[in-house]
Amino acid sequence: MPINISALKVELQTDPKALGFSTFVAFRDLNKLVDLLNTKGLTNDTVSIGTITAMTLQQNVVAAEYIALTAAQRNLWDGTIFTCPQVIALSNTLVRGQIGPVWSAATSTRGNLSNLQVRAASRTEALFGEGEVANTGHVDLALR
Repeated sequence: MPINISALKVELQTDPKALGFSTFVAFRDLNKLVDLLNTKGLTNDTVSIGTITAMTLQQNVVAAEYIALTAAQRNLWDGTIFTCPQVIALSNTLVRGQIGPVWSAATSTRGNLSNLQVRAASRTEALFGEGEVANTGHVDLALR
């Protein structure tokens, strides 16, 4: 979802996560405000991952667990990994429904893959969605 200037204005005025906006708002330090808004991990905010590379998924597979898969499970996993053009739509429930059954709940791989579904978010992403980035133009409009 695009950045909503009204919501950004409220965020900068109220600073609900106590990131220290007030000093930078008072001096109209747009660059510092943009840095605070776009830095991941400054708060407890997380964002659900929409897409992920096949390489990232494969790097989280425990080799011994892959070897222990049945032929059908291995074929499904390999099909997912090797037929993807660039990225895998992790937010797609059908894709997750295919990946999930390959790895039993008792495997480390299943835990590793589950942990990939969310990551630390910037404040901008927490407010407006994964991948959203505030710029000085957004902040300037919000401070008017």
